[in-house]
Amino acid sequence: MDYIVIRDLELSARIGVHAWERRIQQTLRLQIKLGCDAATVAKNDDIRQTLDYQAVIDFIKDFIAGSTCVLIETLAEGLAAALLQRFALPALELELCKPNIMPGATVVGIVLRRGQTL
Repeated sequence: MDYIVIRDLELSARIGVHAWERRIQQTLRLQIKLGCDAATVAKNDDIRQTLDYQAVIDFIKDFIAGSTCVLIETLAEGLAAALLQRFALPALELELCKPNIMPGATVVGIVLRRGQTL
C-alpha cells in the first residue's frame, strides 16, 4: 500500500493527567501515514483523486483544539477514527508524542496502526 506522509506536525493542546499539565498549552508532535493508491492518482494527475494535505492538517488542528482528553492514547484513538472516517482512508499510522515532557527522553507517545497493512 502507498501512503502520504505528514511529518513533525506540531500543535498545542491542553492535555495530561496532572492538573498543572491541563493549565498550560503543551506541544504535541504528530507523524502520520495516510493510506492511498498513488498509482491511480499518478496515472490521471488529478488533484481531485488524492488527499488535500491542507484539509487533513486543518481537520487535525480543529480536532485537537476541541479535545478534552486527558490521555494521549484517548486523543490518538479518537483522531485516528475521525481521520479514517472523514477522509475514507483504507489505512493510517498515527504517532502522537509529547516532546521534552519526561527527563531523559526526547519524546513519549503512542503509535496506532488502523485499517489495511501499510
